[in-house]
This record gives sequence, C-alpha cells and structure tokens, in this order.
Amino acid sequence: MKKRFFPLPLLLAVLVLLSACGASVPDAEKTLTESLLSAISEEDFAAAAELLDSESGLAETTIRSYIYALEAETDCDFSNGARVVGYTAYEDYTDESSPEEQRTLHKLRADIKVGTMPFTLTVVTVEGDDGVSVYDFAFELKN
Repeated sequence: MKKRFFPLPLLLAVLVLLSACGASVPDAEKTLTESLLSAISEEDFAAAAELLDSESGLAETTIRSYIYALEAETDCDFSNGARVVGYTAYEDYTDESSPEEQRTLHKLRADIKVGTMPFTLTVVTVEGDDGVSVYDFAFELKN
C-alpha cells in the first residue's frame, strides 16, 4: 500500500507559521505534537499524526534529543534515521527589547536530515525569571 504524503506541504506551512509566532516547547500540559496537530484539519489529522510520530524525527522527545546533541556539539545519528549533520556553537546575546526584563539568550542552529528531507533547526534557550529554561525553536525545510 502506498503512503500518502500530501499533508507534508500543509505540515511544513504549519511549522513555518508556528515558528513565525514563536512556538515554544511547552513546559506544562500540551506537547509539541498536540500543538502542531491542533492546527491541522481533521481530514489530514491521521496522516499528520503518522508523520509527527517518533519515527518521523519530529516528535517532541526527539527534538529534545537534537537539542541535547547540539548542546554537546556532536554530530549524531538517531535510530529513526535522522542525522544532525552540522551545527553552530552557542551564540550568547542579551535581549534588549525590554530593558527592565533583560535576559540572556542562547541561540544555535543545526542542519538535520530526516530521511531525505534536510531541515535547519534553530533553537533559542531563554532563561526565565524562575530559573527554568524555555526552548523556542523553528524548523525550516532547506531547498
């Protein structure tokens, strides 16, 4: 049976929209997968869910694995076939947009292949006032 991949452009559009809106890995109830799937129509839900499972390389726990690999500055192969193929080291900077709430941000970028699809993953770690780190990240499909 042939798999249908028509939701891929829709999924990528959702990822771009979420990244443009500053989608972050939630620290409470809602997982990344649930966040993405809530933005997809019911008709495409099953196919998108299949694409987002741990085998696809886009599950929240897998993204966290990518982040940890990047923090260790290593090239990694993952059991799902994804590969971190390049990275840039941390770039520390201070968010000056709100002088009363300046925070140190850590930004890194990585090239990741999921199957034959090359992505660029940008991760920004924000230290909250309570000391908890929040990951803001964006996936971009490379041309």
